[in-house]
Amino acid sequence: MGVVRLADLNKRPSRSVPLDFLIGNFAHRDGADVSGLRDLLQLVAAQLGPPKPDDTFAAPRFMTCHALNKIDLANWHPADGGWVYRSPPDEEQHLAALHAEQASELQDLNISLAVQNALEDPSKSSAELAEQALLYAKRLENAPDNSEQNEIVDRRNAFSSAAMIVARDGSDRLLDAHEEWVRKVLNDTFADGRRDVGASQRDGIRYNPIAIAVVGLIHLWRRRGTDTDRDSLLHLAGRDTPEAAHGFGAALPVVRQLDGRMIPALLRCALQAQIRRSLRWDAPEEEKEADQVDFHRRVKDAIVAECAWLDGGTEPGWPVFPRNDIHVRRGIRIGDSANNRPASRRNHRKESMYTQSAALWLRLLTLDAVSNDLTWLPAFVDAYAEWTAEANGAGLERTADVDVRLNEWNNAFFSLFVRSMVSLDVGRAEAQTKHAIDVPDRSFYDILAELNPPIDISYLNGHGLSVSVVVKLREILADRLMQSTGWRREHDRTELSVEMRIGPAIAAMFFNEYNALTKSRCYLYAKGVALIDPFLPKLSELISTGPVPFTAMLTMNLLEVSPLARHMPFFLSSALVWLTRQPTNTDLWVEAGLGIRLAAWIEKIVSIDASQLATGNQLRAKIDDVLARLVRAGVPEAHRIERQIAQSFR
Repeated sequence: MGVVRLADLNKRPSRSVPLDFLIGNFAHRDGADVSGLRDLLQLVAAQLGPPKPDDTFAAPRFMTCHALNKIDLANWHPADGGWVYRSPPDEEQHLAALHAEQASELQDLNISLAVQNALEDPSKSSAELAEQALLYAKRLENAPDNSEQNEIVDRRNAFSSAAMIVARDGSDRLLDAHEEWVRKVLNDTFADGRRDVGASQRDGIRYNPIAIAVVGLIHLWRRRGTDTDRDSLLHLAGRDTPEAAHGFGAALPVVRQLDGRMIPALLRCALQAQIRRSLRWDAPEEEKEADQVDFHRRVKDAIVAECAWLDGGTEPGWPVFPRNDIHVRRGIRIGDSANNRPASRRNHRKESMYTQSAALWLRLLTLDAVSNDLTWLPAFVDAYAEWTAEANGAGLERTADVDVRLNEWNNAFFSLFVRSMVSLDVGRAEAQTKHAIDVPDRSFYDILAELNPPIDISYLNGHGLSVSVVVKLREILADRLMQSTGWRREHDRTELSVEMRIGPAIAAMFFNEYNALTKSRCYLYAKGVALIDPFLPKLSELISTGPVPFTAMLTMNLLEVSPLARHMPFFLSSALVWLTRQPTNTDLWVEAGLGIRLAAWIEKIVSIDASQLATGNQLRAKIDDVLARLVRAGVPEAHRIERQIAQSFR
C-alpha cells in the first residue's frame, strides 16, 4: 500500500498501448506539436550518436532514429483507406542486416540442438548433419571468444560434439578431408586439464566433452583400424578422472564388435587407475610429486601389458586391490577391556581403492554384457570375490557395527557375480553365495539388497539361472536374514516403518524395492508374478517370523500386480498369520488401509474363480475366517464382501 500502487498503474490505458504505436498516431493528429517532438528527438540523437550495426529496437540510438522516421509523414503511404509505415532506405538496410544475422544465429541454434539430440541416438543423425555440424563448428571457431567459464564449456562441448558426429556419421569424403581437424579437436579435449565432477555422475554423454570425444575416437578406430587409436583408448581408461567412462558405455557395442578383448583390457586399466596413495593434505610437495610419478608409472605399465596382450601376448592378471579400511563403531562399554573390542581395519600401505569410480567403470563397461562376456566374468569375480567379502567385513563378528561405504561397488560387483554363476555348477554357486554373505549383519543387509534382484532377473528373464538354482540361492539368503539380530528386533514391530538398513534387504526377498524416503514398489510385472510359485514356501516362512506390517505391505504389493487364483492358499495362510499376531492393530488394518487391500484381493480372486467359495472347497472356511477377522479389526469393506458371498451361495 502507498500513494501509488502497481495495480492502479496497470489499469491505465497507456499500459496496454506500445509507445511505438503512439508516436506514429501522434504524427497524424491535427494540431499535434510534431515539430516540438522532432526537436527533442534530434537533440537526443545528437547526444547518443548514430546507430551501430548491431543495434536493435532495444538500443536508444536506433530507437531515436526510428522515432524520427515515424513522425515523418513522407514515410507513410496510403493503403486500404488508411496509412501504413514503410522504413526509409537506411532503416530498411539496417533491419535487413539484423534479420540476416538473427537467421544465421537461429540456423546455428537449430544445428546445435540437432547435434545434441543425435549424440546418443545415431538414428537422429546423418551424413548431412555431419557436414552442417562441421560448418557450424568452423563458424564458432572464427567467432569472438568469450572468457566466461560457461561460454568456454559450451564451446568445448560444441567442438567435441561436432568432431564426434563427423567421425561417427560423416561420409568418407568428409572424414578424409577433415580428419586432421577432428583429431585436433579430440586431442585438445583430452588435454584440457579441467575436471567436471558432475559429468562423471550424470548418465549419458551429453555435456560431457571427454565422453563425447571418447566416442569420436572409438569411431575413428572403427573406420581407420589403427592400433594407435586402440592404444589411445586404453590410455583414456587409465586417466585418474572417470569422465571417459560414459563414452565407453555409450559406444560399448562398437568396441565389442571391433575386439571383445578390449572390454576386460579397458576395465583392468581403469581399475588400476583407481588405486591411489592416501596422502595427507599437508604432505611435502616432493612426496606428492613422487606419488604422481609412481601412479603414472603403474598405470603406464598396465597399459603396455594390455597392448602386448592385444597384439598376441599373454593376458595380464587383474589388478590387486589394496585392503579396504573398515571402521567399526564402538559403543560405550563398562568393564570391558580394550582387547575384547573389535578393532578397525587400517590399510598400513597407505593405498586406497576408489570404489565409487571403480564401480562406475565396472557398470558402464558391462552395460550390455552377453554370453561372450562369460569368458572373462568368472575370472573377474574370482579375482575380487575375496576382496569384496573382506571389504564388507568378512571375519568380523556378525553383530559388529561396521561402516564400509561400498554401496556403488556392491551394486556393480554383485550384478556380475550373478551373471558369472551361469557357468557354475549348483554346488559352487551355493558356496560362493554363502561366502559372500558371511559378513556382519549391517553389510549383509546391503549385499542382500544388491544380490537378490539380479538373481531374480536372471531367472525371470531367461538369462541362464535355472529355477532350482534360484530357489536354493533364495533359501540361503532368507535363512541368513532370519539369523540376523535385526530380523529378530523387527519381529514385534507394529508400525509400517522398518529399520532403515534392513528395510531394502527384506523388500528384496519379497520382490520389492524399498527406500526410506519413498514407498515400496514391486519390481515384477505380471509375467514375473506368474513364475513366483516355487518361492512362496520360503516367503511363508519369512512371514511367520518377520514384522507383520512391513511383510504384509510387501506381500500385497507383489500379489496385487497380477491377482491369480492359484495364489489364494499362500495369501490366506499369510493373512491368517498377520491377523493372528496383530488382530487389534487398527493403525495397520484401518488407518494404513491394508485391511481394505486384503478384502479387495479376495473379492478380485473370487470374481475370477467362484469355485473357491463352494461349500466343499477347503479354502472357503479360511476365506470366511480372514474376512471375519478383518471385520473384527474394523474393516467395513470386509463385512460388505462377507454379505455378498453369503447372498451368492445361499
